[in-house]
Amino acid sequence: MRLRDRVAIVTGAASGNGRGIALRFAEEGAKIVVADLNLSGAEETVQMIKSRGSEAIAVQTDVTSAADIQRMVQAACDHFGHIDILVNNAGISPVGSVTEISEEEWDLVISVDLKSVFLGCKYTIPVMIERGGGSIINIAGTLGLQAAARKAAYCAAKAGVVNLTRQMAIDYGRDNIRINCICPGFVDTPLTASFSDEARRRLLARLPIPRVGQVEDIGNAAVYLASDEASYVTGLCLVVDGGQTLGIPAR
Repeated sequence: MRLRDRVAIVTGAASGNGRGIALRFAEEGAKIVVADLNLSGAEETVQMIKSRGSEAIAVQTDVTSAADIQRMVQAACDHFGHIDILVNNAGISPVGSVTEISEEEWDLVISVDLKSVFLGCKYTIPVMIERGGGSIINIAGTLGLQAAARKAAYCAAKAGVVNLTRQMAIDYGRDNIRINCICPGFVDTPLTASFSDEARRRLLARLPIPRVGQVEDIGNAAVYLASDEASYVTGLCLVVDGGQTLGIPAR
């Protein structure tokens, strides 16, 4: 087991990629703090983790709140004694150009998708430094690397996650803290459930690997980055997208 007895916090782990990452971590021996605003979903993830033979607790967390993030970090330390891994996964993905979305919508997306990464790292890094190191994984997305129509706030926030990851990797490498990000492509999660059959068909037709990604694909990437196998890897943007960002394939 690559993560035996390590303690991981995963935000947004009540469903989707967060749940997939938490379950893969558990299968590799990690103990998990399942953090999510949706407490019932978080508790369901905890039961799934326990069924895999690992330990977990649920902590209801608003990732835009400094007080909630501090409480999440304290809960991890109180229950498990330390923190080895942080996955900043929580996010939202509304549609809208800059002339369509309201200022309130813009602020919410930036808070949930980008400010939450700042807060998670701000309050977890000191604990990791005291521990002697750790691994932080931020979930960005392919729209942090390239743009898409009517996704103004999301593109801005995820691009911020990508470069903030690189910046923090510079600041904290000497503290033995590795900070990387994963950019998932089109993955079968609640965020993509609203895609029509036609939209899915068009998207898959453009992929070199023409299938919908699964949360296990993202979980496997996260396990690698959290493990000792990636001990010399920091500041990486690991793209897991079936080739989506390579360009438009010939047909």
